[in-house]
Amino acid sequence: MVKYEGQHDNNNPNYYRVGANENFEFPLHFHHCFELTLVLDGTMQMQCEKDIYTLHAGDMLFAGSNCVHYQKTIEYSNSLIVLFDPKLVAAIASDFINHPLKTRVLRNIDKYYIETFQLLWDNQNTEKNITLTKGCLYTLMSLFVGELD
Repeated sequence: MVKYEGQHDNNNPNYYRVGANENFEFPLHFHHCFELTLVLDGTMQMQCEKDIYTLHAGDMLFAGSNCVHYQKTIEYSNSLIVLFDPKLVAAIASDFINHPLKTRVLRNIDKYYIETFQLLWDNQNTEKNITLTKGCLYTLMSLFVGELD
């Protein structure tokens, strides 16, 4: 059974949540938000729509709006996950909503992008600094622009 995660639909165009997770698992679900998962250590299995991926340290996966997906740890994992309203990246959101990706997973991303993800985690409780949040999200999403079909 697929669960709709409605708590992320709160009509806040600046909505985002970052989670640091050890051995994270979440059953098949979908939501309005975009979601980025970065594996920092260990191994995770993720399904997006019908595709199943194995992610290792340094791999990042993008799950778009209403993409049915799950996360499952394989033995051990340490990950960061950000869920955010597509309006936070409004200039490119429609590209990701209207065009499929060639791949949802980027392997061995550069340390700069891992630090950008970490910056989101470090500043998640500073709602007044939405410009920093948007900058980080645009930076991370820019990695996937070249994957648009």
